[in-house]
Amino acid sequence: AAAAAKVRDGETIILDAGTTTLAMAMALPEALTDVMVITSSLDIAIELEEHRGITVVVTGGTLKKSGRKKRSRSLIPPLAGLLLENLHADCAYLCCAGVDAARGFTNAHPEEAEVKRAMIASARQSVMLADHGKIGHVAGARIAPIRGIVALITDRGAPAADDAALEAAGVYVTRA
Repeated sequence: AAAAAKVRDGETIILDAGTTTLAMAMALPEALTDVMVITSSLDIAIELEEHRGITVVVTGGTLKKSGRKKRSRSLIPPLAGLLLENLHADCAYLCCAGVDAARGFTNAHPEEAEVKRAMIASARQSVMLADHGKIGHVAGARIAPIRGIVALITDRGAPAADDAALEAAGVYVTRA
């Protein structure tokens, strides 16, 4: 909800595939107008289909098998990054599996990390969304260094020392 409240009329935003970004999509205000959402998530595309003020653009690519999480169907390479090379967004809102002050933002799936990197490259700025349980964790595929993301929005569950370490490494931390 804290991330959704930052979206303004007329913006173009990117939402990657994940349950956290799906929650953000569900919290986007109904009053928004003239917003374009670019997404690699079929679930987000379907969720926003009826929103009158939002135009949804899907990245394309290969449908990743959803596994145990039916609400995180994503589009991955090949072809998932081609559209992103030709679009420019105001902000990319991404989720991750790990946030570490030294190792940066990481994901468990290399093909999803590749799409996330393309999304970061297409956006003027990028914001990471992660619950406190992901702070201090390092997953197998690197998305971006800490300084590659302008802000991290998380919950209040992690110790304040984690915020200080992340901010010292170069990312602004918001606890929602």
